[in-house]
Amino acid sequence: MLKPLSGSAPCLYENLRSHALQDYPEYELLFGVSDGGGAAVAAADRLAREFPRLRIEVVECGSLPEGNPKVFILEKLAAQARYDLLLVNDGDIRVGSGYFRRIVRDLSRHGVGLVSCLYRARPGGTFPSLIEALWISAEHQWQVLLGRSLHGMRFALGATMLLRRGDLARIGGFQRIGPFLADDYVLGNLIASSGLNVALSGYAVETLLPADSWKAVWRHLLRWSRTIRVMRPWGHAGLIVTHGTV
Repeated sequence: MLKPLSGSAPCLYENLRSHALQDYPEYELLFGVSDGGGAAVAAADRLAREFPRLRIEVVECGSLPEGNPKVFILEKLAAQARYDLLLVNDGDIRVGSGYFRRIVRDLSRHGVGLVSCLYRARPGGTFPSLIEALWISAEHQWQVLLGRSLHGMRFALGATMLLRRGDLARIGGFQRIGPFLADDYVLGNLIASSGLNVALSGYAVETLLPADSWKAVWRHLLRWSRTIRVMRPWGHAGLIVTHGTV
């Protein structure tokens, strides 16, 4: 598992710990941080002490260059990984003990080159955070499913991206998606364009939202809308139909 970290994710230690409790025979957890890492390093170190038999390593990536910092960290982590299967997800993701087994089984299906997951949201204790959680459940999910229905699954979601090292190398590695903010969308699109299928697992992970203000929630939704506009302009234009009553 390759996980770029910052100290800002809510309940970070509990999120990381859920990945150390997997019912899976052999795996490693690699965490990437920049410029010291602060609370993220403390959480990862605590996890390593609790699970000494599991390979848990923190990779210090130094100062981040221009471009997508997450992708830069993923390149560093992939270079340290020992195994053929690479799993990427975000620091705010929490999973159950059967997560690894389920998504690996999905990847083993014929023709599948990448597995992604839907996610449900747990609000962070403020009313704006509750509204954002509602948006994820009521709007984001159906946008994903509608896109899959109309155009096929030609994208991935950052909540889970599981793929083989060889397939990643064939599309040019993580550096191929470095110039893009929507790295998850582009990674899935490149895998689909290579002739492999992107599978949406039946397993749903959980994202824990911070206790954000209205301003922060608005920024999240605005960035999401801009991403859709750039990556799928016709889908973005079609929102005037799906939101026609507002």
